[in-house]
Amino acid sequence: MDTSYAAAVDKSSGRPRAIAFFGSTRRALIRRPVRPSLQVTTDAEFTCKSRHVARLFARVQKEPVYRYLFSHTLENDPALKAVGAAHTIEHPFLFAWQGKYKPTETDLTVQRHMVGYWTRMAKTGNPNGGSDPEWSAVAADNDTYLDIGATTATKTGDGNAHCDFWEGVPLLWPHI
Repeated sequence: MDTSYAAAVDKSSGRPRAIAFFGSTRRALIRRPVRPSLQVTTDAEFTCKSRHVARLFARVQKEPVYRYLFSHTLENDPALKAVGAAHTIEHPFLFAWQGKYKPTETDLTVQRHMVGYWTRMAKTGNPNGGSDPEWSAVAADNDTYLDIGATTATKTGDGNAHCDFWEGVPLLWPHI
């Protein structure tokens, strides 16, 4: 584990808070099979912030709010697989595949789902349609999201990101 990163997490979340919630800073950093520095950043700055913003918008506007978590990993490259489903790993699914990575059939299926959702959203304001799994809108009283992965499905919750913990932590870097 990168000790400088662990120290930054201790400083931003407070060691007593991390130990009380996760049991240790180390457990906070390694609770999922993704590089610890990426997982904490993804949870605190992206997953939980998007949940917070989606809840706010769902309360104050009439238009539906759609939230997703990208959980798919790139299996055909050991280095990319080791990174896991980190922030921005979904970009090649919406834009051109670049570099030497050769998408698997599962990658291409995930890509078809994503292109379909994004295209329908741009055309109609509703991502649903075709044979893709239903993407339910967020409501003020739930945490619905589309889990985009090998098995794409609507789920409820925070995707194991411990958002209730992170919402109570004053983060040192800029955030929403």
